[in-house]
Amino acid sequence: DIFIGSDGANSQVRKLLFGETQFSKIEVQEILGTIYDPILVKELKGVFTKFQDPERGISFGFIPFSKNEIIWFNQFDVRLAKVPLTSGEDMKFFTKEILKNFNNLTL
Repeated sequence: DIFIGSDGANSQVRKLLFGETQFSKIEVQEILGTIYDPILVKELKGVFTKFQDPERGISFGFIPFSKNEIIWFNQFDVRLAKVPLTSGEDMKFFTKEILKNFNNLTL
């Protein structure tokens, strides 16, 4: 048998299995989104793709998860966000700005 628990930072599964967790200070955040693009899904051929800029502490990538959709992610050093990212518009603006000129990606 196999059991996979992936219920996030406040994981009830982890708590039941291992007790309370003492977390270190968070240094990386992540913004996720989905793209409906069957053509891009086909081009990616099921391959997880990740671009990294270690000098600025930024990663961006795609994970195909169905025949038609992709999950994209933007991982970044929390110090890069100069304001709280509390709304979808804040996150959209921040993502476009931080990924501008990133590895020649077109957003």
